[in-house]
Amino acid sequence: MAKLGDYLHMERRRRKMNLRELSNFVNLSPIYISEIETGKKIPLNGDALIKLAHFFELDPGELTKMAFQDKAEQRVEEVNNNFSEYAAIARRKHKDTLLKKFLEDKDVPD
Repeated sequence: MAKLGDYLHMERRRRKMNLRELSNFVNLSPIYISEIETGKKIPLNGDALIKLAHFFELDPGELTKMAFQDKAEQRVEEVNNNFSEYAAIARRKHKDTLLKKFLEDKDVPD
């Protein structure tokens, strides 16, 4: 889970609320709240964060900071995954080039 999601989940559970109950209070869908708690969605718009902050009596600035940290970590992970894919492609191309060079240097009977 994301840092923001963990924090909001903990606050909701501390108040012994389910997703639907919280949803009714803050006028956000239970699915959206669940996605925030599990880190699938990171609310960078102010409305959702302000609604949640006011309901839980939390500092909206702190929630915003957590959301941006989560987004930054998510972006770094995406870049790392892309880099791994590019590195694998480069290794395959290099291997193919070496194999081609090796075969060109050999006299292979017809």
